[in-house]
Amino acid sequence: MTDGYESRLGATLRRIAAANGFQIEDLSDILDIKDLAHCSGVPQEDVRALLEGRNVEDTDLPTRIRQRLHFVRDTHPRPDGKPYTLSELADIAGTSRQWLSEWWNGRGMPNMEHAENLRRHFDLPAGYLTATPQEALNASLQRVLQDAEVTVDPKARMRDAGIIQLAERAAGLSAHQREKLLDFAEFLARGNDF
Repeated sequence: MTDGYESRLGATLRRIAAANGFQIEDLSDILDIKDLAHCSGVPQEDVRALLEGRNVEDTDLPTRIRQRLHFVRDTHPRPDGKPYTLSELADIAGTSRQWLSEWWNGRGMPNMEHAENLRRHFDLPAGYLTATPQEALNASLQRVLQDAEVTVDPKARMRDAGIIQLAERAAGLSAHQREKLLDFAEFLARGNDF
């Protein structure tokens, strides 16, 4: 293994490989690189390199934001299939077209509110515009990891959500406490898409 596997991303890749019975070095041939690029905002060639344990060049924050904005515009079209105009993106962000043009050209950065407006509109993961390539890919791989581990251990998601621990404690609770606990467990289940 190369140094590229010695990170949080590497730990996630090792867990995905182990859960599926694969070698970590084979993941770049098995995982859907195009989908991972779309979800993470990381170019396909960088996704492949990271899956292979190679390091990729990181950029400064304004450049990363500019690249991700361009990527979002290229990969998330309007309902009619056409790309969003810069004016439309500015409206979504809650800023002026002139200020969005500054971000677009790498001369400025959105504030947290503007970045959050874009993230929510396009249903992007938290940190999408600012995450390093390794962080962005690692975040996108969490869904793959969760699916792989649930296949191996169907109770894994319930355990991760705390539902099993709640159920184990229920025997010592009053009827009223158990009812509240059940309500909370149902809330957790809905929030974690069970």
